[in-house]
Amino acid sequence: MAEYFIHEGDWIAEDGSFGVGQVLHFSHHELEEYQLDIVDSLGDNQRFDYIYAILNNEDLSRWEDD
Repeated sequence: MAEYFIHEGDWIAEDGSFGVGQVLHFSHHELEEYQLDIVDSLGDNQRFDYIYAILNNEDLSRWEDD
């Protein structure tokens, strides 16, 4: 399993985006290049679940089967 952590709270990013909720911290080295491309193509509401699934070796077919 990959190394990551999740915490809940308010957050603000360097680019000024902000929000409240769960934040998933991980190394981009945990994702393959094609997975980063998929992340770019996903809607905001799908990215967390997709990356969480990658990091936990879960079934990715709902995102990767095209």
